[in-house]
Amino acid sequence: MNSYDNIRHDLSDASFSITTAIELLSGIDEDGGENNQTLHDLIARLERLRNELDDLREQVTVVESQLPA
Repeated sequence: MNSYDNIRHDLSDASFSITTAIELLSGIDEDGGENNQTLHDLIARLERLRNELDDLREQVTVVESQLPA
């Protein structure tokens, strides 16, 4: 495993952790039955962060492919 693999792995782990948080918060939201805008905003922010991490993981692959072997 090289440094780029480690970076991708760490970004993937972070994305997975955020996904777990989103799922837990979504469950709390569904159980609460209330329209909690702050909770909805937090979930949306975490979803954007997860998407950004996924994009960064792809960018690491692009950077790696552009470097000489």
